[in-house]
Amino acid sequence: MHSIEMKSLKDGKKPQRTQRKMVIGYRSSVIGLFFAAKVFFALSIIIVSVTLSLGQSGYSRLPFASYLKMPVFADDEALGGVRPNFWMNPAMAANIAGGIEVRAGYRNRFGLIDDEFLGCAMTIGYFEAFGLLGLSTATDIEGRMFATAEPEYLFTANRANILVGGSAKYRGLSFGLGWRHIYEKIEFRAFDANTSSGGIAYNYRNLTVGMSVIDFGADQQYFDVIYPPPTVYRGQAWYVSKYVSFGVAAVKPDLNDIYAAVAIEGTPTDWVMLRGAYTINHDSRDFAFGTGFKWSGFDVNYSYSLYGDLGGNHTVSIGFVN
Repeated sequence: MHSIEMKSLKDGKKPQRTQRKMVIGYRSSVIGLFFAAKVFFALSIIIVSVTLSLGQSGYSRLPFASYLKMPVFADDEALGGVRPNFWMNPAMAANIAGGIEVRAGYRNRFGLIDDEFLGCAMTIGYFEAFGLLGLSTATDIEGRMFATAEPEYLFTANRANILVGGSAKYRGLSFGLGWRHIYEKIEFRAFDANTSSGGIAYNYRNLTVGMSVIDFGADQQYFDVIYPPPTVYRGQAWYVSKYVSFGVAAVKPDLNDIYAAVAIEGTPTDWVMLRGAYTINHDSRDFAFGTGFKWSGFDVNYSYSLYGDLGGNHTVSIGFVN
């Protein structure tokens, strides 16, 4: 018996079987990854084709709720909107780090406008649900009867929106849908609007790629002008590693030129995060910086982003992931 076992090892039969299994496993992984890539690409083409064919094409019109195109919380602002999140891609709710995530944030825009946010995402079996409430207020706006006249009165602009939706994940591929209600009151008039969002994402090891269409909906009549929704088409890629994570995004707002952003996040320790981003071909935004601290599921974040002649945005936020 001993001589037979020695002969089998000399003939290389056992190593051959092991190598054959490794080759088959490698081929299966490659085939699976290639199939997922084809599905992701096909669904991306379908989403873009449908939304572009039904979307808004009147470039002479003005958008309402344009503030919804901006990043939300401080970590998002510091990374230029590059790192995928559910408010930019509903499919990303399926990739939250834990069973539940809660975030609250405040942003001051150019020293004139205040924004507050409250968001939540949670896992329910194979599905995820999310919600985001946003409030925006601008006070002491000067009112004039004619553009060249002196200010005759002051008024306030109030905006609110609520985003709800969900996503599902199958292996590395996830899908998500969202619905948003937008309310705006400027001067003496107010109106409501409803928009829809959709996205897909694929996660392979440390790399996540996604594509989304945010705030697609019907045009709105306001102040005798037709306003399209703030529809945004977005593609993102984000790679995560222990000490440095980075990514890139391409964004096409409905009534603006396409722009891109690159971002990087460093984690020199387990509880400190350093962030930075640069936006290319945007009409006002360029550099953004920020930092964050996390401990036992909680995190606190701050960011400052530059918007050219408009000034800068200060954003702070806190979060909890369990």
